[in-house]
Amino acid sequence: MAEWVYCAEKLAVSNGEVNVDVSTKGVAAVTSEGITSYQRGLLLQQYGAPSAYLDITKSPEIATWFATHSFTNNEEGKMRYQNYNWNGSAPESWPTLFVFPLIKGLHTYLDLESILSNSGALRPVRQQCGLLGGAGNLARNYCARYLSLKIRLKPGFKLSNPVAASELFPSDSEDSALRFLKEQGLDNLGRNFAVSELA
Repeated sequence: MAEWVYCAEKLAVSNGEVNVDVSTKGVAAVTSEGITSYQRGLLLQQYGAPSAYLDITKSPEIATWFATHSFTNNEEGKMRYQNYNWNGSAPESWPTLFVFPLIKGLHTYLDLESILSNSGALRPVRQQCGLLGGAGNLARNYCARYLSLKIRLKPGFKLSNPVAASELFPSDSEDSALRFLKEQGLDNLGRNFAVSELA
């Protein structure tokens, strides 16, 4: 984890200035150190390191893509996504979208557009993602307090124009943050937490 944190510090460097409008961007921390910490947390979460954040997206299409695809790691530890096929009459077994109505400037979530503009991290941009914070060892289900709606997808549901996995998980030739993490050796399969990468 220390190596992950070191790399995140290199990708999201604190410049000692706060240039985020917290009243409109939904960032809870108003100090430069707090915002930089969030930036690093988002980078860690998106590329394979564990964190206490919940990964969220503002795009219904992307959320539905993840709900309707399953993934496995191949023998090289790289991700493979394929269409998820489900059937059965029990809605509890159907893919589910979880909707969180969050208020900018009030709830502990982060919109990546406000905090990752210069990091070179293309994956979170393509996934239109952010983080919902507040969880930890003493409050593991903290994020559930914001849940307002579950949308269950019936058998036979299909996205009309699904995005390709390579679009959501760009390769290191496009994503400079992924390239940097791999150059630092974080893609080594012997690691407890290796960089996540599409096969």
